Amino acid sequence: MEEKRAVREVHQAVDWIVDHLRGNGDRASGPPVLTSDIMVIARTNARLGLMQRELAARGIACAQPEKSTLIESPVVADMVALLDGLVSPSADLAIAQALRSPLFGASDEDLTWLARCVAHYRPRGAGRWFLTMRHIASTQNADRPSDGGEAPWQTDRHRAETVRAWVTDFQAMQRLLRTRSVHEALVAIFRSKSVLRRFSEAVPASMVAATKAQLQAFLDEALMVNQGRFMTPYQFVRAIKGGARKQAWPSPQHAVRLLTVHGAKGLEAPIVLLLDTHAAPKKAATMSVLVDWPATEMAPQRFVFVAQESRPTRLCKKPVTDGSTGPYNGGKQRVIRGDDTRGIATGLVGPSAAWQSAGQLV
Repeated sequence: MEEKRAVREVHQAVDWIVDHLRGNGDRASGPPVLTSDIMVIARTNARLGLMQRELAARGIACAQPEKSTLIESPVVADMVALLDGLVSPSADLAIAQALRSPLFGASDEDLTWLARCVAHYRPRGAGRWFLTMRHIASTQNADRPSDGGEAPWQTDRHRAETVRAWVTDFQAMQRLLRTRSVHEALVAIFRSKSVLRRFSEAVPASMVAATKAQLQAFLDEALMVNQGRFMTPYQFVRAIKGGARKQAWPSPQHAVRLLTVHGAKGLEAPIVLLLDTHAAPKKAATMSVLVDWPATEMAPQRFVFVAQESRPTRLCKKPVTDGSTGPYNGGKQRVIRGDDTRGIATGLVGPSAAWQSAGQLV
């Protein structure tokens, strides 16, 4: 549910940005709005990644000026999903993300059709998507009806041929990963699938430099993890997903800036859009520490080890809270401060509590 809300919020936010860039927003009577006039602020890079994908799909230049890890880059996330799907065919979501990427160019309609094929074929065991794709690719007579009636791949020859091409590519890449080192296999995949060109064509011209830099860094990482030796593709995927080293990427001058709350401190913009301001409460932590340290005191009043925040110890007679409904959160739920709003001529905050029920940014 929370993921659907995030996607819907991003779609609505991008619609709002497009209206302002076209001169249809509440600043229509003023000077034209430029992409560099807009700043989007969110709590996490994950939400900014969704925003970057949607803006790029609409042809709007955007950039995350803050340093970020490789996996936080949408293009690298697509490549990691491809590797994940190749080494773990049971990872249906990873395969769907890889197919949706510029490498294969599947549309939402294509993935919906493939999901219908999975439901019709009903394969047993893990990896239902890849098993279904292999079945479609191995079907010799597309006109022969199946036991359960006419299958989707029997009525849509064009999509069935596309799936056969996908399976051929998948199997060729799996052979590369089995017979070569991770770096050598990736180099071959980059060449055969024209990775740099395909991803560069899928983003606005101002984002091409950053896109190529991120893909090249992903390729270089295959030589840096364990010096590229004695490393399996699965270990490489784990290393990229768990990587903590942050890098700065080329940032276009005229682009919508995507920043976290921390990274946006001290910056100004005529138009500021705040995302995820009414986030769902986080799950109660386990094995945590609660500290009761009033600002006026020289030392903590209480220091409590808690096994489960949802079931605090009886020794803590008075809950250590910040005055809200849950345990003290260090002020992380506070998004807007007075000095954060300098230079804002137009602002949009979403979603608020009203959005939760009405489904609209306010």
